Amino acid sequence: LGGRRWAPAVIAVFAAIFFVSSGTSLAANYRYPKQDYEGAIRFVEAEVKNGEPVVTAGAAVYPLLQYYSKPWASIDTPEKMQAVYSRGRTVWVVYTMPRYLFAAAPGVMAMIRRDFTVVKVFHGTLGDGDVYVARYQPA
Repeated sequence: LGGRRWAPAVIAVFAAIFFVSSGTSLAANYRYPKQDYEGAIRFVEAEVKNGEPVVTAGAAVYPLLQYYSKPWASIDTPEKMQAVYSRGRTVWVVYTMPRYLFAAAPGVMAMIRRDFTVVKVFHGTLGDGDVYVARYQPA
């Protein structure tokens, strides 16, 4: 009989713990966008000089070219990547989800890892959804 008197208080304590922990995780989820393409676009547009080429690869292609209407080339093969940076100019690449890019186009991801330097990472809350901006500088 005595335990029943405490039941509402115990339930209230557990509910409070649940709401506080939920609020904490929500704050973390809303700290960054799902994927910060807009931040990456602003950064690239501020950094690109004298018409340096900007390309995009993998899962970043559709949002950047279709949703944001960027005039950037889509790279899906090593040959296309080689054609862009064989011109002897600095090249910028914007990509996301490197694991998926490697699975879909391993040669492209290998070239990015080998020849490009990641300049900035735009964090997002989507798993593996950070947006990467990398730069190739000819020797």
